Amino acid sequence: PYAHVRGVRRTRTLWAGTANSLDRVYIEAPYDGDAIVSVTDNDALVAELERRCGLRPGCEQGN
Repeated sequence: PYAHVRGVRRTRTLWAGTANSLDRVYIEAPYDGDAIVSVTDNDALVAELERRCGLRPGCEQGN
């Protein structure tokens, strides 16, 4: 759930080494388990998660 996400950021870590790219997105969700993902447009994913999770000032969670 979006309410469980506490942070989202770009990363270039070697964790999750089976991914096809080192350019990834780290999703901090301590209740459900953090995740590192790689998608076609990482910047768009970060922006959309920030918006949906209310992680940017002026954003309402879940909208």
